[in-house]
Amino acid sequence: AYMSPEQLAGTEVTVKSDIYALGLLLYEIFTGKRAFEAASLMELMQMQERAAPVSMTSVARDLDPTAERVIMRCLQPDPRQRPASAMAVAAGLPGGDPLAAALAAGETPSPELVAAAGETDGLPPKLALAWLAAALVLVVAGMIVNPRINVTSQLNLENSPDALTRDARVHLRNFGYTAKPADSAWGLDYAEDYRTYARKHPTEAAARWRNPAAGQPPLVHFWYRESPQPMAAAYQFSAVVDYDDPPFQRSGMLRLETDPDGKLLALEAVPPQVEEPAPPAPPFDWNKLFQAAGLDVAKFQTAEATWTPLANWDVRAAWTGSDPATGAKLRIEAATWRGRPVFFRIIGPWTVAGRMAQAGNNSGNSIPFLVVMFVAVIAACVLGWYNFRAGKADRQGATRLALIFFASQSSYSLLVMHHTATMNEIAGFWTIVGTAMANAVLNFVFYVALEPWVRRKWPRTIVSWTRFCSKGVSDPLVGRDLLYGIGFAALLNLGTAAAVALHGLSRQPVFPRLNALEGVRSEVAGVIVSVPAAIFTALLFFFMLFLLRLVLRKDWIAGAVFVLIITLATTVSSTTPWVDFPISGLGLGIFAFALLRFGLLAAIVTSIAGQVLDLGALLDFSAWYAGMAVLPFVLIALLVVYGFRVSLAGRTVFKQEL
Repeated sequence: AYMSPEQLAGTEVTVKSDIYALGLLLYEIFTGKRAFEAASLMELMQMQERAAPVSMTSVARDLDPTAERVIMRCLQPDPRQRPASAMAVAAGLPGGDPLAAALAAGETPSPELVAAAGETDGLPPKLALAWLAAALVLVVAGMIVNPRINVTSQLNLENSPDALTRDARVHLRNFGYTAKPADSAWGLDYAEDYRTYARKHPTEAAARWRNPAAGQPPLVHFWYRESPQPMAAAYQFSAVVDYDDPPFQRSGMLRLETDPDGKLLALEAVPPQVEEPAPPAPPFDWNKLFQAAGLDVAKFQTAEATWTPLANWDVRAAWTGSDPATGAKLRIEAATWRGRPVFFRIIGPWTVAGRMAQAGNNSGNSIPFLVVMFVAVIAACVLGWYNFRAGKADRQGATRLALIFFASQSSYSLLVMHHTATMNEIAGFWTIVGTAMANAVLNFVFYVALEPWVRRKWPRTIVSWTRFCSKGVSDPLVGRDLLYGIGFAALLNLGTAAAVALHGLSRQPVFPRLNALEGVRSEVAGVIVSVPAAIFTALLFFFMLFLLRLVLRKDWIAGAVFVLIITLATTVSSTTPWVDFPISGLGLGIFAFALLRFGLLAAIVTSIAGQVLDLGALLDFSAWYAGMAVLPFVLIALLVVYGFRVSLAGRTVFKQEL
């Protein structure tokens, strides 16, 4: 009489079968009657499968409806609809808050107790539907508003990287470099030198921001490089080949920069290290470089060359003039070796001589940071080892965190890695795996060191996170935090538009990430890398807030101080603090509210979703890259719908009338 339907049927018996038996006992204890009165085994099985027990409140009228709801969930025919554990049943009964009891007794609740302390019934359908609608509306609003405020909406980005690569190779052939390369790489970057210059000269740059596409330098640069041998990154843990890595020193290497229309901005070549004597080459026609750059050589005056190329040269030349669009002073520097150009560059007041570092040793500025970092790592190792040996550590949660971090970081690095069919592939693979593993272990250590203290002093903030670590993404609380976190992220995503509106045209426009322009691999990598970045940021902020709460006692005071500290740190160098401070404070306030009200998992989801939505800021349905730019929004929409569905805990939104 106290067996579950699956046990009577002879099928798989699990913990949920015991939960059913517990429900039968509780039903009888509270009402004095059995849930099912049957004359035979067959009748009992049919009643369990087809008929619900008589309402408990119709038998015991003074029964708390909360108790009936918990017990009737235990008696669901489908095991998936029953509570996860006896601890969850105890937590759901009136007065049954084992987490509060453990805290009152001065004990550190176990991870299992923390996981059982949260709601198990899921969100009310109307509330879940309202959050779903709000999140989707905010996501769509971001799709409409954010692309309009980005600098890319005012630039000519009609050429794909494939077309720009073709133009780069045409330039090289016209300059006499006709050998087929063994390897090549390309990428897109913003003109960071000019952005730095504009921040220091806002009045001069204001005219440029009114028409970002006009004049020098173009705000988006395309770079291309090739080599007579396969290239492998020498300095980057992600094994990404970029404009400077591997070092530009092997004979036959070529690299250049163009604007989005394919016009030449810079060129460098490494001549052969050893060459046989040869008769003098005919003079190079400098006009070819000017034509490739879209400039009129007649409007420039010859000048003394001042920029020294890295490569050997036999002829150098320089010109000065003005940008026809903005009037800015320009300098053109070039050099050739044996009739072929080995150096060309358009130089403006914003151009930084990157190879010229200031004299002296500035490493002292990094010493305090290094000391703090190593002391923190050593302290975390000692404290983590103590918690681990004492059995206080949430090993399952720490392992889940480390695995997620390792999988996401290594996947991202393998996606963006420059792959070649050489032994460099093995070296790059182990560099990526080793770096990701080291970072994952470091996250494991910090989590084991600090999580037990949070579980003892502030356990309700990690209920849903502990549920996620133990049950995965199918738990109603996890679905709730997916729904809420994406809603908060979509709201924060609109904060940039508010900042631009308050600043007006005098402020630098928004420079979105360029992943969508670089193709599927770059866009997917951008989504994946948001996971470890968000985990690190959320954990850092979470533990900062936890320490503030220990000192200040009150959640709202700790939250206010946290927002003030981080806002001051992020806006200290702002030239318009009266706008940036309140906008930044509002955004951090939303993040702190998500963390304080719903916990760590909601904060992590907010951070991840915010970074993913940033990838879609390039969205322009008339552009060739629209498919890539819309991908983040589709992904976020699917996640929020999934979170909505899971948060209902199996309940339907609309009741069906028979």
